[in-house]
Amino acid sequence: MTNHQVTQKYLNLLLRTGIIGMLLIATPAGFAIETAFWYEDNNMRKAGGYPDDFKEMFENPDSWEQMRRKLSVYCIRGNTLKNVINDLGEEWVIRHFCGLLKKENIPVAIDNPSLDRIPSIKLLEQNGLVISHLALQSVLSKFKARSMTPEQQIQEIRKRIETTVPKLVWLRKTFPQSKIGIIDALPAKGVSYADPYADLLAKSRSAGAPIQFIHVDAPYSAIEKTLGWKKLHQLKKTISRDLDLEFGIIVTDNIGGMESNKAFYNQVVRMSRKYPEAAYPDYFILMSWYHHPKYAVRQAGPQGEYTMTRTALDFFTFTSNRAKKSQMPKSTLNQTHSGDLKCPKPPSN
Repeated sequence: MTNHQVTQKYLNLLLRTGIIGMLLIATPAGFAIETAFWYEDNNMRKAGGYPDDFKEMFENPDSWEQMRRKLSVYCIRGNTLKNVINDLGEEWVIRHFCGLLKKENIPVAIDNPSLDRIPSIKLLEQNGLVISHLALQSVLSKFKARSMTPEQQIQEIRKRIETTVPKLVWLRKTFPQSKIGIIDALPAKGVSYADPYADLLAKSRSAGAPIQFIHVDAPYSAIEKTLGWKKLHQLKKTISRDLDLEFGIIVTDNIGGMESNKAFYNQVVRMSRKYPEAAYPDYFILMSWYHHPKYAVRQAGPQGEYTMTRTALDFFTFTSNRAKKSQMPKSTLNQTHSGDLKCPKPPSN
């Protein structure tokens, strides 16, 4: 491999994992010049689940090639990875799953790793995949906030921080090369989050395993009804500037996800239109843990085109185009036709 090839390989890897992207994030206006895109397949509302066409997806990679061109990181749940290995076999995983992602230099993020999933994660590492991020899921926010007073919420979160730090220490020792952090839904639940995030960072840092990112679980409907689009600016400030952590937003929708493939697609596309550019995160992460979308790649039938990968492609395309437009000089913007940045129009329900 030539020096140029080595350099290009690592530049691509840095760009995919967001390291270079974060060097380009800050502008005088305070919004992202570039934002990266991550993707995770639907678990079909089953612990460890995956779509019926998951095998087809990796055996026929042309079916989602366009989306992969925009993809920075592929995410997979720890229990899903374990089940895929058990169901399809190590040989299949090494050949098709690892083979494709390694060939295209796409790192893998593990959502919700645990002790029994270490062999599955190590299998990926042993076969050439970079495990870029490991995220503990809902460790601060998985409680019934509405039934508690603010003081009770604070006490509950403090207890959760105390039990989370040892898990972070374990992750740091087990996977020293990967970034560690959390997936959290406090903002979407309307619970105060700034102090808990700062407390978790301070305590994990004291334990030698500081969190490096926070992925906020904020479905479209939760932003609309609870968090509010304008409050995304403060959320970004808290995580990105005040705490100096990577900031990821999970793109999903519980209402559309429970209704139909088409409804999920519509809500995600609406999110791409409404999300304020000045509050763009370091990366958007498309996920679903609902009944829809039922398919990863295009299938026959009226609902078959509203797949997870098509939804991702359209969201990624319009969002990146908005980011590019935001950094154009006014003279250039005046010459840009409105059609250059058209968002896919959501089909009628």
